Amino acid sequence: MKTLIVYAHPNPKSFTAAIANTVAEQIKINGGEIKIKDLYRSGFNPIMSGSDLQSIFSGNIPEDIKREQNDVAWANRLIMVYPIWWLDKPALLKGWIDRVFVYGFAYTINKTGIEGLLKHDMALTIQLAGSPQAAYESKNWNWALTPSLTDRAFDFCGIKNSKVHSLVGVGSSTPEQRQEWLREVTSIVRDWN
Repeated sequence: MKTLIVYAHPNPKSFTAAIANTVAEQIKINGGEIKIKDLYRSGFNPIMSGSDLQSIFSGNIPEDIKREQNDVAWANRLIMVYPIWWLDKPALLKGWIDRVFVYGFAYTINKTGIEGLLKHDMALTIQLAGSPQAAYESKNWNWALTPSLTDRAFDFCGIKNSKVHSLVGVGSSTPEQRQEWLREVTSIVRDWN
Protein backbone atom coordinates (compact mmCIF):
# COMPACT_ATOMS: atom_id res chain seq x y z
CA MET A 1 0.00 0.00 0.00
CA LYS A 2 1.11 3.53 -0.78
CA THR A 3 0.13 6.15 1.77
CA LEU A 4 0.34 9.93 1.59
CA ILE A 5 0.50 11.60 5.00
CA VAL A 6 -0.44 15.28 4.93
CA TYR A 7 0.74 16.93 8.12
CA ALA A 8 0.01 20.51 9.19
CA HIS A 9 1.69 21.96 12.28
CA PRO A 10 4.41 24.64 12.39
CA ASN A 11 6.32 23.09 15.32
CA PRO A 12 8.30 19.95 14.41
CA LYS A 13 8.50 19.11 18.15
CA SER A 14 4.74 19.28 18.72
CA PHE A 15 2.62 16.35 19.79
CA THR A 16 0.93 16.60 16.39
CA ALA A 17 4.36 15.92 14.86
CA ALA A 18 4.81 12.96 17.22
CA ILE A 19 1.49 11.54 16.02
CA ALA A 20 2.46 12.00 12.34
CA ASN A 21 5.83 10.33 12.96
CA THR A 22 4.15 7.44 14.78
CA VAL A 23 1.78 6.95 11.85
CA ALA A 24 4.70 6.93 9.41
CA GLU A 25 6.69 4.45 11.51
CA GLN A 26 3.75 2.05 11.73
CA ILE A 27 3.12 2.20 7.98
CA LYS A 28 6.77 1.29 7.41
CA ILE A 29 6.44 -1.59 9.88
CA ASN A 30 3.35 -2.72 7.96
CA GLY A 31 5.52 -2.83 4.83
CA GLY A 32 3.87 0.09 3.10
CA GLU A 33 5.37 2.92 1.10
CA ILE A 34 4.88 6.46 2.37
CA LYS A 35 5.27 10.05 1.35
CA ILE A 36 5.00 12.70 4.04
CA LYS A 37 3.84 16.12 3.03
CA ASP A 38 4.80 18.60 5.77
CA LEU A 39 2.81 21.62 4.64
CA TYR A 40 4.63 24.13 6.86
CA ARG A 41 8.03 23.09 5.52
CA SER A 42 6.98 22.56 1.90
CA GLY A 43 6.50 26.21 1.01
CA PHE A 44 3.21 25.39 -0.70
CA ASN A 45 1.16 28.52 -1.39
CA PRO A 46 -2.34 27.89 0.04
CA ILE A 47 -3.98 30.90 -1.60
CA MET A 48 -6.29 30.17 -4.53
CA SER A 49 -5.82 33.07 -6.93
CA GLY A 50 -8.01 34.23 -9.78
CA SER A 51 -5.38 33.09 -12.25
CA ASP A 52 -5.35 29.64 -10.55
CA LEU A 53 -9.09 29.34 -11.11
CA GLN A 54 -8.80 30.39 -14.75
CA SER A 55 -5.98 27.92 -15.32
CA ILE A 56 -7.79 25.06 -13.59
CA PHE A 57 -11.01 25.54 -15.53
CA SER A 58 -9.12 25.85 -18.82
CA GLY A 59 -7.28 22.59 -18.12
CA ASN A 60 -3.87 24.17 -17.47
CA ILE A 61 -3.16 23.12 -13.90
CA PRO A 62 -0.42 25.27 -12.31
CA GLU A 63 2.79 23.31 -11.74
CA ASP A 64 2.73 23.60 -7.94
CA ILE A 65 -0.81 22.20 -7.83
CA LYS A 66 0.05 19.46 -10.34
CA ARG A 67 2.95 18.28 -8.12
CA GLU A 68 0.60 17.97 -5.15
CA GLN A 69 -2.03 16.19 -7.24
CA ASN A 70 0.61 13.72 -8.46
CA ASP A 71 1.36 12.82 -4.83
CA VAL A 72 -2.34 12.39 -4.07
CA ALA A 73 -2.80 10.24 -7.20
CA TRP A 74 0.27 8.13 -6.28
CA ALA A 75 -1.30 7.01 -3.00
CA ASN A 76 -3.85 4.27 -2.29
CA ARG A 77 -4.51 5.79 1.13
CA LEU A 78 -4.55 9.32 2.52
CA ILE A 79 -3.92 10.37 6.11
CA MET A 80 -4.26 13.92 7.39
CA VAL A 81 -2.81 14.87 10.77
CA TYR A 82 -3.47 18.33 12.16
CA PRO A 83 -4.48 20.38 15.22
CA ILE A 84 -7.89 21.96 15.57
CA TRP A 85 -7.52 25.73 15.69
CA TRP A 86 -10.57 27.96 16.05
CA LEU A 87 -12.84 24.90 15.65
CA ASP A 88 -11.31 23.90 12.31
CA LYS A 89 -8.15 22.72 10.58
CA PRO A 90 -5.23 25.15 10.10
CA ALA A 91 -5.75 27.59 7.23
CA LEU A 92 -2.71 26.18 5.42
CA LEU A 93 -4.34 22.75 5.22
CA LYS A 94 -7.66 24.25 4.14
CA GLY A 95 -5.84 26.16 1.39
CA TRP A 96 -4.02 23.00 0.31
CA ILE A 97 -7.36 21.20 -0.03
CA ASP A 98 -8.85 24.20 -1.89
CA ARG A 99 -6.05 24.25 -4.46
CA VAL A 100 -5.40 20.50 -4.82
CA PHE A 101 -8.84 18.84 -4.62
CA VAL A 102 -10.18 20.83 -7.55
CA TYR A 103 -12.78 20.29 -10.25
CA GLY A 104 -11.52 17.84 -12.85
CA PHE A 105 -9.09 16.16 -10.45
CA ALA A 106 -11.02 15.37 -7.27
CA TYR A 107 -14.58 15.71 -8.56
CA THR A 108 -16.67 16.56 -11.57
CA ILE A 109 -20.26 17.56 -12.17
CA ASN A 110 -22.37 15.67 -14.67
CA LYS A 111 -26.07 15.22 -15.46
CA THR A 112 -26.65 13.10 -12.36
CA GLY A 113 -24.84 15.51 -10.01
CA ILE A 114 -21.44 15.52 -8.36
CA GLU A 115 -19.13 12.60 -9.05
CA GLY A 116 -16.08 12.02 -6.85
CA LEU A 117 -13.00 11.14 -8.88
CA LEU A 118 -10.66 10.01 -6.11
CA LYS A 119 -10.70 6.24 -5.82
CA HIS A 120 -8.42 5.73 -2.83
CA ASP A 121 -8.98 2.63 -0.70
CA MET A 122 -9.14 4.58 2.55
CA ALA A 123 -8.64 7.94 4.19
CA LEU A 124 -7.90 8.68 7.83
CA THR A 125 -8.12 12.02 9.60
CA ILE A 126 -6.35 12.42 12.94
CA GLN A 127 -7.18 15.74 14.54
CA LEU A 128 -5.83 17.00 17.85
CA ALA A 129 -7.79 19.41 20.04
CA GLY A 130 -6.06 21.33 22.81
CA SER A 131 -9.17 22.00 24.87
CA PRO A 132 -10.73 19.32 27.05
CA GLN A 133 -13.91 17.55 25.94
CA ALA A 134 -15.94 19.39 28.59
CA ALA A 135 -15.12 22.72 26.94
CA TYR A 136 -16.56 21.54 23.62
CA GLU A 137 -19.62 20.05 25.32
CA SER A 138 -20.37 23.15 27.42
CA LYS A 139 -20.43 25.35 24.31
CA ASN A 140 -22.12 22.71 22.13
CA TRP A 141 -19.06 22.69 19.85
CA ASN A 142 -18.75 18.91 19.50
CA TRP A 143 -19.52 19.36 15.80
CA ALA A 144 -15.94 20.68 15.46
CA LEU A 145 -14.52 17.31 16.47
CA THR A 146 -16.40 14.77 14.36
CA PRO A 147 -17.59 14.23 11.74
CA SER A 148 -14.74 16.28 10.43
CA LEU A 149 -15.07 18.64 7.51
CA THR A 150 -12.02 16.88 6.08
CA ASP A 151 -13.87 13.56 6.30
CA ARG A 152 -16.80 15.10 4.43
CA ALA A 153 -14.43 16.41 1.76
CA PHE A 154 -13.08 12.88 1.26
CA ASP A 155 -16.62 11.58 0.78
CA PHE A 156 -17.45 14.42 -1.63
CA CYS A 157 -14.40 13.49 -3.70
CA GLY A 158 -15.28 9.80 -3.90
CA ILE A 159 -13.39 8.21 -0.99
CA LYS A 160 -16.13 6.28 0.78
CA ASN A 161 -14.02 4.45 3.35
CA SER A 162 -12.83 7.17 5.69
CA LYS A 163 -12.38 7.43 9.42
CA VAL A 164 -11.92 10.33 11.83
CA HIS A 165 -9.97 9.96 15.05
CA SER A 166 -10.00 12.89 17.47
CA LEU A 167 -7.58 13.32 20.36
CA VAL A 168 -9.20 15.82 22.72
CA GLY A 169 -7.61 17.63 25.66
CA VAL A 170 -4.06 17.51 24.34
CA GLY A 171 -3.21 20.87 25.91
CA SER A 172 -3.68 19.62 29.46
CA SER A 173 -2.73 15.98 28.91
CA THR A 174 -0.16 14.13 30.99
CA PRO A 175 2.89 12.35 29.55
CA GLU A 176 1.11 9.07 30.35
CA GLN A 177 -1.99 10.13 28.38
CA ARG A 178 0.16 11.11 25.42
CA GLN A 179 1.90 7.73 25.47
CA GLU A 180 -1.53 6.07 25.51
CA TRP A 181 -2.61 8.15 22.50
CA LEU A 182 0.55 7.16 20.61
CA ARG A 183 -0.24 3.49 21.31
CA GLU A 184 -3.85 4.07 20.21
CA VAL A 185 -2.78 5.64 16.91
CA THR A 186 -0.23 2.86 16.36
CA SER A 187 -3.01 0.31 16.83
CA ILE A 188 -5.37 2.12 14.44
CA VAL A 189 -2.75 2.26 11.68
CA ARG A 190 -1.51 -1.30 12.33
CA ASP A 191 -5.04 -2.70 11.99
CA TRP A 192 -6.13 -0.36 9.18
CA ASN A 193 -7.22 -2.77 6.49
